[in-house]
Amino acid sequence: MGIDVTSSYSGMLISLVGEFIGIFAMYIYYRNTSYVLPPLKKNTLQHYLLDFSFGSLTFVFIWTIIYALGRYYIEVTFHLINILWLLAFLLGFAIQSFFEELLCRGLIMGYWLKDGKVISAFF
Repeated sequence: MGIDVTSSYSGMLISLVGEFIGIFAMYIYYRNTSYVLPPLKKNTLQHYLLDFSFGSLTFVFIWTIIYALGRYYIEVTFHLINILWLLAFLLGFAIQSFFEELLCRGLIMGYWLKDGKVISAFF
């Protein structure tokens, strides 16, 4: 029986810090390995923020449609004082999603593509 580190705030923070360290360590170790980390382009951060914004707008659009069709009832309980929690959530989401993409699409998929295992990389 293992310990679920995501069941408490401190556990979630430890997990997030671990993912941030994982991103940094993978960058240091694989920075010259083009199949894992392609060379950074000029506007990488701008593209990442644009994609993050597009994903957020898509999320809001889908929820708006669901709400308009009467499938969900939304009660706003957000208070302005909680804006820091919202920003922390968005930062954590960005770090977690970046780590997942780097691990799955960079390391695992890149390794299979380098070895010519295109079918394994695709699935």
